[in-house]
Amino acid sequence: MLMTDIGWAIRGLKYYGQKVHRRGWRDKRKYLWFKPPVKIQADWCKDPKLKKLAEGNGGSIDGLGTICMYLEVDGVPTILTGWHPTPCDLLAEDWEEVKE
Repeated sequence: MLMTDIGWAIRGLKYYGQKVHRRGWRDKRKYLWFKPPVKIQADWCKDPKLKKLAEGNGGSIDGLGTICMYLEVDGVPTILTGWHPTPCDLLAEDWEEVKE
C-alpha cells in the first residue's frame, strides 16, 4: 500500500504499528518501525550507565518512544535506534507499508 509522504509514514508507524520504507531506498530489506515509550527497569539494563541512572531514579527510568530502522551492515542484520530522516526522506512521496 503506497503511503505517499512522510506524514502518512509517521501516522502508520505511530498509530497503526506498521513497518514502512521508501521505494527509493537501494536496500529493499531496510525498514522503519516505532518503538513506543517504556518504563526501563534497572534490572533489565546491561548498560552500566543506564542501570545507574535507573537505580538512582528509584529503580526505573522513562524511555521515550523512538523510530528504529532495520538494515544490514556487511550482510549482518542490524538495528539503528533513533533514526533521523534526511531532507530527501522528509520530502519524498514514495513511502509505503512493509507487508510481512
